[in-house]
Amino acid sequence: MSRIDVDSERLDANAAQLEEVVELTKTALSTFPAAVDGGEGSIPIADVIARLTSMLEPFGSSYMMIAGILRDVAAETITNEETTAAELQKIADAVGPL
Repeated sequence: MSRIDVDSERLDANAAQLEEVVELTKTALSTFPAAVDGGEGSIPIADVIARLTSMLEPFGSSYMMIAGILRDVAAETITNEETTAAELQKIADAVGPL
């Protein structure tokens, strides 16, 4: 097994950045309209909004899970590359192919 040697403060800062991105994205998604009155363009516009929402939600979950992994590595709960890779694989499996 390979030991991870990192700057804990930097990892915590990176985790905080990911969490902030998720919060900003949630805020942005909450401003999306529930209905669109765009005449003939209503259906395509609503479709784009629905697709954006469905694409961004898995990324938010993934970012939060990655932030958790970073914090675990920083706290030395996870101490090797193999465990980190296994945790990241769980995220990849949950997200699936893009």
